[in-house]
Amino acid sequence: MSSNEEQNAMKRSLEGRTTKEEYLLEKERMGHMIVVSNLDREPEWIYNLYKRRDSVEKDFRRMFEVLGADSLGVSDTPTATGMVFVLTLAVRLRVKLKNVILKAGLASDYSVDDVLFAYSKAYAVEMESGTVDYELPAKLEKLDPALGLNIFPILRS
Repeated sequence: MSSNEEQNAMKRSLEGRTTKEEYLLEKERMGHMIVVSNLDREPEWIYNLYKRRDSVEKDFRRMFEVLGADSLGVSDTPTATGMVFVLTLAVRLRVKLKNVILKAGLASDYSVDDVLFAYSKAYAVEMESGTVDYELPAKLEKLDPALGLNIFPILRS
């Protein structure tokens, strides 16, 4: 609860509208969140689901800010629809990548932005013979298999 709500609760207690015990019980709950669900699942699972949803909403907000799309600046519906579609794909890919990072147990070491930055440093070179050689930073050579993506089939030795 905000300090204003805490002050109101204390005021009610001092005025005798609530008991001291009721005030203490209310104060104990201040700053806590209650998640109500009709799903027959463990509380931890439900809370993690809520956190993922919150994370997706923050990702959407962030993508709109980063891409300057908080105000689309277009007047025709097809263009706006296209921009929202691209943003939706970008957010979906970020969420998928975040899940890959979590599954690999690397969430404490890497964020989605860290992984995207690491992959942005790689490039492919097509030789005259038709073979493709990959130029990868050493960090990415370790990160790619650790994530289980194995995007680069040929790693330089």
